[in-house]
Amino acid sequence: MKKTTLVKCFVEIILVIMCTIILASWILLLAPQLAGADHSYIIVGKSMEPFVKLGDIALVKEKPPQELEPGDVIVIDDGIRKYAHRIIEKNEEDGKLLFRTKGDYNEAPDYTPVSSEHVIGEVEYVIPTSIIRTKVGYIIFIAMPLMVLAINQTIKVYRLSTASHRKRRTRRKVELFDTVSALCLTLIVANFAFALAPAYAPAGTILLDREATPAMRVKAATWKVPSSLTCHVNATEIQLGEAVKICGRLDPPKKGEEIHLTYSMNETIINTCTLTNYDGSYQSIFQPPEPGTWKIEASWAGNEWYYASSCKLSIHVLGE
Repeated sequence: MKKTTLVKCFVEIILVIMCTIILASWILLLAPQLAGADHSYIIVGKSMEPFVKLGDIALVKEKPPQELEPGDVIVIDDGIRKYAHRIIEKNEEDGKLLFRTKGDYNEAPDYTPVSSEHVIGEVEYVIPTSIIRTKVGYIIFIAMPLMVLAINQTIKVYRLSTASHRKRRTRRKVELFDTVSALCLTLIVANFAFALAPAYAPAGTILLDREATPAMRVKAATWKVPSSLTCHVNATEIQLGEAVKICGRLDPPKKGEEIHLTYSMNETIINTCTLTNYDGSYQSIFQPPEPGTWKIEASWAGNEWYYASSCKLSIHVLGE
């Protein structure tokens, strides 16, 4: 057997193995039942790193809540989004099973306990397709197949263009698109699709972050969901020289989000901002500089996953 034939066979075997791995991942994403799971999701975010990473596929199996224990990673649907977090505590209150959860990457546990009725199931398997988004994965699964495709096609074009081959073209046919080229194209297309999957996957097939900021910014206004912002004051009527305390809560609760506060009366406008705590709460102190009716507006700009929200109120400042 010629040396070139051995090299070609070796390359084809490697490409077949790589294609099998990638296509098997797509098949399990579309049909998780083949792996004994009930649901499949693409991970968007990093709140569960290093257990799962951005772009990984999570295969989820439905289980009775009573069988779930601390340490299990569960998928939760709170009515706004689906996310995966680890159980750190299991309690029963008034006949209802409650789970305290936390993202492995997050510093603090989730503020609100999760009711068993919101649990979809346990993460049974993780397919590490996030490797495609790394430098090594890009080189192995996209750059190398692209290079092999270019070299293979260049050789074929060269053979067709040589005079010696043109004299023999009636005896041996040269295919411009052979097995190697087909496998390379399959790999390139499939891996680009996986790399872009977090950006175009439907909302029902992704797991969003609960706390951590996603590593990839996604333009997905079609599946943004509403947020809510509350605000109230400790007094609606004060004397000039006194201060009023403004506080409220952002839902979803996220730490470190900027809440913009605008105080206005007639032509006077005062702008300040404050940050939310881990439970989404915030507070600020305002001392009106003059008497009258002051309007107070608190607003949050939103992010990739949630629309902006705001709330308004007013206070009356009595003169001296």
